[in-house]
Amino acid sequence: MKKRTIIPTLISIITGGVILLCSIFGLIFNETKEIYPILLLMLSSIIIIISGVFSYFINDRLFGFVNLVGTILAFVAVRIFYVGPIENYTIPFVLVLLCVLSTIFNFASIILSIYRLPVNQITFDNNLFKDVFKNQKTSLIFTLINSITLVIIIISLILNETNMLISIIVCILVLLGINFGKLLSFKFKNRIGSLIIFACSIILILGVNPQEFSVDNTCILLMLLEYVLSIILVLCEFFKFDDAVETKFGPKEYKK
Repeated sequence: MKKRTIIPTLISIITGGVILLCSIFGLIFNETKEIYPILLLMLSSIIIIISGVFSYFINDRLFGFVNLVGTILAFVAVRIFYVGPIENYTIPFVLVLLCVLSTIFNFASIILSIYRLPVNQITFDNNLFKDVFKNQKTSLIFTLINSITLVIIIISLILNETNMLISIIVCILVLLGINFGKLLSFKFKNRIGSLIIFACSIILILGVNPQEFSVDNTCILLMLLEYVLSIILVLCEFFKFDDAVETKFGPKEYKK
């Protein structure tokens, strides 16, 4: 199915290009000469660019999911750069930060590829994601709990004496993303909001720097709690739990 807008393709080309440039510069300025994460980052950038182009010319949704694979690989590659104490990276910090921000921004391309927005008042098939649930009380409660927990984590990271810039930025973006997604889901009854919340859960788990949390036991416990809360929020957004129906056990009644 051909893509109806070129915006996701442009986003993938830009973000993939930035990641590719960062990996090339990282190869030049790499102090440890460890090239595996850089090669993995290059591979992920190529997947992101190619899937973005193919999502327009071949199939939007299929290559949107391929784009997701490339994005997760980029997160994995970036996490390998985090070694030892805080601010100790195998490539310059600016390059790491650019890779993280570009990878996060690429979720816009993924969501716009797999969720087909109306074009010229024409509505397209999105039955794969079902309709937004009418009763969102539980989801709203967990959105509030997630937001409060993230605010506490952000404040804890800021007040810490060490510089935890990457995790702070990631947590702030996740906080904004969760609330924006819930606004779309609750106010406008649009399933794209649920996809944004799902993306935020992936960003939270893979995007933060685990080395930054290892210096504070409180931050570790809060982050583990937030992982669980974010997953529960995603479940509340996508899975409807119906009330049990009473049934009779035993043989069926005999009919003459």
